[in-house]
Amino acid sequence: MISLRQLEILRAVMHFRTTLGAARELGMSQPGVSNAIKHMETQIGFPLFDRVRNRLEPTNEARILTEEAEPLFMMHRVIRQTVGNLKAGRTGHIRLLATLELADTLLPLVIARFVREHPGVDVSIEVLSLDQVLEGVELGAGDVGFVMEPSPRPTVVCEPLTELEMVCICPPGSAIASLSVTAPADLHGLPLIVAPPAGSRINSLIAAAFAEAGQPFRPVIEARFMNVPARLVACGLGVAIVDRLTAVFTGRTDVRILDFVPRISVDVYSVLAKGKPVSRLAGAFIENARVEAARGIFNR
Repeated sequence: MISLRQLEILRAVMHFRTTLGAARELGMSQPGVSNAIKHMETQIGFPLFDRVRNRLEPTNEARILTEEAEPLFMMHRVIRQTVGNLKAGRTGHIRLLATLELADTLLPLVIARFVREHPGVDVSIEVLSLDQVLEGVELGAGDVGFVMEPSPRPTVVCEPLTELEMVCICPPGSAIASLSVTAPADLHGLPLIVAPPAGSRINSLIAAAFAEAGQPFRPVIEARFMNVPARLVACGLGVAIVDRLTAVFTGRTDVRILDFVPRISVDVYSVLAKGKPVSRLAGAFIENARVEAARGIFNR
């Protein structure tokens, strides 16, 4: 049986690619890390690393093992946090999980409202990929999650908070900057930046709009979160299709926001674990998110 400590050592070596770097990170000796890896390989019966030019390159098996172990690390962080709260005498605490574009835009406003209404309650927020948010809520690593367009999952309940339209953003000097409305044909020949990457629901919606217009869909850059394309456009690297919330909260004067047709809409969802009672604080936080949505922050 592999222990959590062994998995921590494995993850550290994968991160630093050397036993020395892992040892410094973990507060261990270098021989201690080396011996732990050797013992683990003997225990499981297959190698975890290949030595390439004085660096340790993880095998495919090692990558799979650490990916599968990530929920354990997430739960371990939750337990440590709970112990710290109990030790400090804090009982009011809400744990938020969110994708980056929402943690960068919507949630700061909601958190500000929430802490004003609930003084003394601690708030923690962890930024994760969409799948990790869903998995984290399912496992109890977070009280409530916030995502855009999640795939159906039987273990969580996703409730829509608000609908966003997708828009085109471009630098002021772009060939399309003078347009008020853009279509796929207008973007032909321009460097296109999109998020999330291929395989996601939002990416599929954008690709379908281009296909409907008879235009090729060939992004030059794909990112996981939509605020990344917004920043790349601000640097003059191309044009992007993002949600209006992200476009507005980019906060840059060097980006033009243009309507996009055919219309694409995406929903922002709160995520709760199915079959588990909703805590008073989680319910209050979700209600605050609805209030902020009703204030029109998404379309200003």
